[in-house]
Amino acid sequence: MPHYAFAVSYAHRFQWRQPFKQTSTDSFRYHSIPFDTTCVPHVTSLKDISIVDCCTIVWDDGSNPILSIIFNVEPRNGHSGWQVRKPYVDVMATYATVSGRLRRGFLPSLPSPKGWLNLSPTRLDARRHRLQNCLQALLHFAPSDLQYPLGHWISSDVPIERPTHMSGYLTKQGRTLGMWTSRFYVLGDGGLLVYDSPGGSLLRRIRIEGSELRVQRHSRPADEFRHAIMIAEPAPHSAHGRLRKTSTAHHILCASSESEKQAWLMALQTKSSRANG
Repeated sequence: MPHYAFAVSYAHRFQWRQPFKQTSTDSFRYHSIPFDTTCVPHVTSLKDISIVDCCTIVWDDGSNPILSIIFNVEPRNGHSGWQVRKPYVDVMATYATVSGRLRRGFLPSLPSPKGWLNLSPTRLDARRHRLQNCLQALLHFAPSDLQYPLGHWISSDVPIERPTHMSGYLTKQGRTLGMWTSRFYVLGDGGLLVYDSPGGSLLRRIRIEGSELRVQRHSRPADEFRHAIMIAEPAPHSAHGRLRKTSTAHHILCASSESEKQAWLMALQTKSSRANG
C-alpha cells in the first residue's frame, strides 16, 4: 500500500473540526495556512519544528467554559512560524491517537485539563512547560504515516487577532497571602472589563483612557510576578469634583506566558493611544 494511503487511513482517527465560531467575547477569527505534501510550509519533517511559547486560555462557547491552548509553531530552518489555537479536548484526542501507536509510556503524560485557574505564575509556568514538552514529543516521535494528518492539524485553527480587542484569563494576587485569583478580562470599546467567568457577572471596569501601563524590565524565573502588566488607573473624581484620597489604583495582572503578556500589552497600548488621541 502506498505511503499516502496509510496517512489517509489514519486521518479519520483525528477529530477534524471547523475553525472556532466567534463569540461576543472572543477576539479571534480563524483560518488555515496552506500546506504542501511535506505537511507544513517549508518543512520536510515534523522533527524540524519547534513548539514554543505554549500558553493556556479559557473561553466560552455558549454556556460552558472550554479550556483551549495557544502555541507557536516555528520551523528550525529560519522560515516564519505561525500561531495555533486548539481546544484541549482536541489536543488530548490527537495525543491519544499518536500515543496508541507507540510503546506504552513512550510519550510523557499530558497535564490534566483541570486545575489551570487560580495558580501562581510559578506553578502555571511549570505546567505550561510540561505541556510544551508533550507537544514537542508528539511531533518528534509520531510514526511516519501520521506525519501528514499531524501537519494538517498544526496548520489549522490559526487565529487572526484584532489589535484592540482581546479576551482571556489573567491572574492577580488575592488579599490572602499566597492566594491567587483568575478572572476573565475583556478588552474592548468599553475599556478593560473584569468578569468572574466568561459570560458571567461583571465585577468591575478598568478605564484605559488616561491610565499608565508598566511592565518589569527584567522578569526573573523566580519572580512570582513574572509575565505581569501593571495598569495605573487614575481614580475618578468625587461628586464634588475633587479627587479621592487614593488618586491612582494599581492593577497588577499576570499572564500565563511572556508571549501572552506581550499580546495583552500591545492591545492595551494600541487601545490607550487611540483613547488618548
